[in-house]
Amino acid sequence: MDEPLGQTLRRLIRSGEPNAAVGALVDDFARFHVVLAVIGTVFLLAAAVATIVAWRRFLRTPRRDGRWWTFERGTYLAFGLGGLLVSAFLGLVVAANISNAVSPREGLLGSLGQIARARDGSRAAELQQGFVSWLMSDGSSMPVVIQQRIDVRLAWQLPKAIVCVLLLGVLVVVSLAIWRSLIRRSRTRPALGGMRFAALLACGSATVCASFLLMLMVMGNTQASVVPRAMTLVFG
Repeated sequence: MDEPLGQTLRRLIRSGEPNAAVGALVDDFARFHVVLAVIGTVFLLAAAVATIVAWRRFLRTPRRDGRWWTFERGTYLAFGLGGLLVSAFLGLVVAANISNAVSPREGLLGSLGQIARARDGSRAAELQQGFVSWLMSDGSSMPVVIQQRIDVRLAWQLPKAIVCVLLLGVLVVVSLAIWRSLIRRSRTRPALGGMRFAALLACGSATVCASFLLMLMVMGNTQASVVPRAMTLVFG
């Protein structure tokens, strides 16, 4: 390649000259971040509701056998604090993506550093050359090499997004069932212990961590599935 993809795109964006390919990529970049902002808002609302419920139950849980601190109260406190952290994280994600969606040209310029120059003769170099050729042309139709790479990406990323959504739903239901079981046991058995209780506690903690990871995977894979061209531009 005579000129790296990132350098070519940066030069064309800053020139301000009308270009159908550049316009399409800027629009893609805006949609790319709108999608993540919308998905992030959905998860933010869910996290906010869960956090409010946890704090209300923490404050309303009665004393048991004269003890203020119980496993039940500790569980609600942990979920309340965790919910605050997750809500803050999602709030930052939503705000950052709204900012990029409102100013897609500036946001796209800022992301060009993620485009690494491919090794000459590699498939990545061929793809980047396809983007360069498209950007330098006056037409709006993409080269075949770009469309093929998008088709390959959708072939695995779209099913992955669907599977992640389904797994997240199942895992949340399982997690709720485990923690409800733990709380019920704590109400009838103040002196907690035993292998079964420890195993349930470990499984409950694991489902919470796994749910957070799946949430991130849902966001990333859905974003890439809805706007695959922007993801292909940056990550190949």
